[in-house]
Amino acid sequence: MTGPAHVPALPMTAALCLVCGLLSPLIVATGRSFMVASVSHSTLLGLAVAFLVVPGGDPRGTYLAALAVTVAISLGLAAAGSGGRLPFDSLVGVFFSVSMAAGILVAHAGGIDADHDLFHYLFGDVLLVAPFDAAVALANLAAAAAATLPFLGKWALFATDGARARAQGQNTALFHYGLTVLVASTVVSALKVTGVVLVGSMLLVPGVFALKAARGLRALFAASVAFSLASGAAGLGLALRLGSPSGATVACFQFAMLLAALAVLGCRRAWGKPR
Repeated sequence: MTGPAHVPALPMTAALCLVCGLLSPLIVATGRSFMVASVSHSTLLGLAVAFLVVPGGDPRGTYLAALAVTVAISLGLAAAGSGGRLPFDSLVGVFFSVSMAAGILVAHAGGIDADHDLFHYLFGDVLLVAPFDAAVALANLAAAAAATLPFLGKWALFATDGARARAQGQNTALFHYGLTVLVASTVVSALKVTGVVLVGSMLLVPGVFALKAARGLRALFAASVAFSLASGAAGLGLALRLGSPSGATVACFQFAMLLAALAVLGCRRAWGKPR
């Protein structure tokens, strides 16, 4: 699985890894890991709607329709969970199952079948990556960088101590909904590489590693981005070499890298303790 047809997958994967490296520590630190799974599975409903309303399967129209539906569902979830009247994990669980079930029902009612490659959108297929997808990933990277890099200190305070951020006059609602939109847009832009089911790996594993390995704000995000780039690029390269599904290969490779890194960190700390 090599050749010019797969060239767009390289910049797309790099852009996605950079975005996921930026967002992952924020997602993990705010306890939104389960929300990522809910948002990613709700994308199936967005895809089903997109295939129904976009004539001829135009990739631009399909992307925009899927993005609009996914962002709307994600903002609904964020709004429902912001009041604190119901347990957020329960709300996420409901959205997780119902949104995916609705996507299956819409696909069935609309007669959407294998011709629309729904299976590949579930688990990722590098064969589907086109120049437009790479452009979308790069645009998403630019938007995410503009929304996070100039405000890393405020994002860190929001992620670690929301009450203190509010006391200092920070608009935490803006950060709450902004992070939700960034996650939703990243999930939709990642579908061709990782798929609906496996995109959570790219958004969660780098942050878990960075929070264990790094000390200090800049080091935290640098470690997350570096891990995301290394594991994502190596996972994609392995998938191309083996001819295996890209989403599953990237997810498993990232997890293997995480286990190896945690083992090394554990050994260093154990050896560094005074006897």
